[in-house]
Amino acid sequence: MNFNITTKEISDIESDIEIIIVIDKELKHSFIKDRKLLKKAGFSGSQDELCHLIEKNRLYVGADTLKGAGVRSAVAVAMRSLVGKKAYKSMKIATYLSHPRCSASLRATVEGIVLGSYSFNNYKSEKVKSHINKVEISLDGYNEHELSMETAARAVHNGEISANATNFTRDIVNTTPDDCYPKTMANIAKELSKNSTLDCKILKPKDLRKEKMETLLAVARASRHKPRVIHLTHKPKNAKAVITLVGKGLTYDSGGLSLKPADYMVTMKSDKSGGSAVLGIMKAVSEMNIPV
Repeated sequence: MNFNITTKEISDIESDIEIIIVIDKELKHSFIKDRKLLKKAGFSGSQDELCHLIEKNRLYVGADTLKGAGVRSAVAVAMRSLVGKKAYKSMKIATYLSHPRCSASLRATVEGIVLGSYSFNNYKSEKVKSHINKVEISLDGYNEHELSMETAARAVHNGEISANATNFTRDIVNTTPDDCYPKTMANIAKELSKNSTLDCKILKPKDLRKEKMETLLAVARASRHKPRVIHLTHKPKNAKAVITLVGKGLTYDSGGLSLKPADYMVTMKSDKSGGSAVLGIMKAVSEMNIPV
């Protein structure tokens, strides 16, 4: 997906669809061009409520606040509604800022676009995906707050990194235990370190014994797959702090079978979410080169 930041007014940008976030429940804001149609459709502008005016190529979505959480969720819901629709290959959106010179809402907008476009098709014969590959972001703002091109570019860049890292994590979590076991996760970490500044060390059973990790080894005896401990490090120059993240990557919890209903086995792949999240965080930390 290609993002372009422009100083053009939103009305001067050509695209297949425009996403408009509605904060004003009275529908009086100048960005809202279709008040009569929206009222006729019963659109109230509540958080994540959608109204797609197909003939106008405008998609309205409500948000309760201009802060990041509200904007991110609203934009993600709007993007999710477009997944699989081949008619839309480009989109445009204005800049929604909660405070003067604060780019958090713009970053949240980008995160919402990337997160809402996500789909996991590894086990599907018919692949459903977002066809939007071009996103135009206008610095023409919802309110009078201004943002420099440099600040906007940084917000878009970091938004892309964090959302892509989240989708990277989602892919690992969504992969079934048959295809994602300790060695697989270790290989994902190794591949991650190859394409980044991260150092990667993998502890195998012999190493775990040296570290006296007997409880981990005892639990792992129940599996045909040998355990791994993944150690990733990010070491920038002049680091301001030392931060340690620990995540459990349990690829399959056979011990829970006697306690859970049978259909809970379907979501047992999520037991590795902790370790997967740390992998995703380290990917983002490395790409942003955060000074910790």
